Amino acid sequence: MQPLTKRYKRRTLQLIRIAYAAVLAAAIAVFTRFDLEFSDAVYTGETAFTKIFDVAGNFPALLIYTFLFAAAARLAKKKRFKGVFLALSGVFAALAVLKAASFSPNKWIYAVAAAPALPAALCFAFKHVKEETVRRLCCAFLITGIMVAVSALFVYPLKYFWGRARFYAVRAVPDRFPYSPWFRPQGPHFDWDGSSDTWLSFPSGHTMSACAFVAIPLCAYALNAKKRVTALCAVTTALVILCVLFSRVLSGMHYMTDTLFSLSICSAAFAFSIWVTNRMISPRDK
Repeated sequence: MQPLTKRYKRRTLQLIRIAYAAVLAAAIAVFTRFDLEFSDAVYTGETAFTKIFDVAGNFPALLIYTFLFAAAARLAKKKRFKGVFLALSGVFAALAVLKAASFSPNKWIYAVAAAPALPAALCFAFKHVKEETVRRLCCAFLITGIMVAVSALFVYPLKYFWGRARFYAVRAVPDRFPYSPWFRPQGPHFDWDGSSDTWLSFPSGHTMSACAFVAIPLCAYALNAKKRVTALCAVTTALVILCVLFSRVLSGMHYMTDTLFSLSICSAAFAFSIWVTNRMISPRDK
């Protein structure tokens, strides 16, 4: 798989990166000032839209490892490694289903069914695909997997130790859950009454997980799809991520700065994952 920077001119890519970083920084600066006012203006609570994208942003980060380990099992030469990779694929499939169906009382049944079924289906599909193609797809999954892992190393510790109250709680009980801007950490809150989750606003975990959808345009690129197809996949992925981002604000679970910071972390992790993957792959993959 060729390094991603080889497909387009370096100068154009640099301009796109600078523009993207500038827009993101400007948005963070604006919403730092108007975070509370904006959240109060757009708050809708739980709606069909927020529920749909709550699920959509809940499981991709775990599901990507199901695909990664299933592809690795297809490429493994030794049976014991194949078994290990398939087992890991099944574990992440079950975790992804548990995450996506967390609202359902039958979530454990779905998870137990998905653990063997999804890896088996992927192995069947990969078996009928050329090894070189699977290798390219594995590179795409690896880029996304590294991005998710690196992002999680920053997002989840911040969530638990920053201690920013979610907007819906600030709106409902301002005396108990006071508003605080993102740059003023309140410290960890571990309450036995179940309100600890209320303090996990900054940054957004759903936004981080939704960024795993970037695997879709990466797979299109890895398969040497037409530029229009790859561009369509990229635009669709961006729209889904933005919908997840805004749905978290509409539902009162996050402020805009929570989602924007999570997006910034994932963007930096994505650049890092491309850099790492381009140095890990062998010449025959390029």
